[in-house]
Amino acid sequence: MENVKKKKKNNITLASSENMVYICLDFRPKSLTEIIRSSGLPAEAVMRILMDLQMRGLVEEISKNYYVLKK
Repeated sequence: MENVKKKKKNNITLASSENMVYICLDFRPKSLTEIIRSSGLPAEAVMRILMDLQMRGLVEEISKNYYVLKK
């Protein structure tokens, strides 16, 4: 079962802008401001992408405007 989860995560297909946000994240919480700065995308786009990534189960908002990759 563990291998299935890992394989599934490794086969994630993201749009270019989604990928720009996704690679800014890790398992250390990052603020929305840090993500916007790192990605170089407009704030509205980053917020929309983060919401989409959360709905897909890839990202988690652990406190207000702080995000991590979902384990």
